[in-house]
Amino acid sequence: EQSLAYIMGYLDGDGSILFDKKRGISIQFTSCSYKILEWISNTLESCFKIDIRNKTRTIMKRPNSNCWLYQFSGLRAAIAFNYLSHFDVPKLPRKWLNSLVLDRVLQYKLKYPQYFPSPLEIPQNSTIIPV
Repeated sequence: EQSLAYIMGYLDGDGSILFDKKRGISIQFTSCSYKILEWISNTLESCFKIDIRNKTRTIMKRPNSNCWLYQFSGLRAAIAFNYLSHFDVPKLPRKWLNSLVLDRVLQYKLKYPQYFPSPLEIPQNSTIIPV
């Protein structure tokens, strides 16, 4: 769980949680260290294995840059977002309270309930950092 809390903080700092009509939910991490992104990828892959084809999951070099990008989208991103959002750690509201993302996660929960076990209890004092 500490690794996932670290990843959540890294996502707040050097990542993005996006929604678009084509890919749905997309989670992206950026770093100049390929090894950090590889560790994040391996950690998330080991936690959120699913048996259906997901959309993109890649680590790629950003064009004209010395930085790397790790991204994944679709159902796997919805599962990861749903799980990570329940950690009682400070969160940036612009990333974790996006109504389009939350709505798509709900749609995935209704369509694929087998990938969303009963929800964790969210503590009433969960910290959101205002930005």
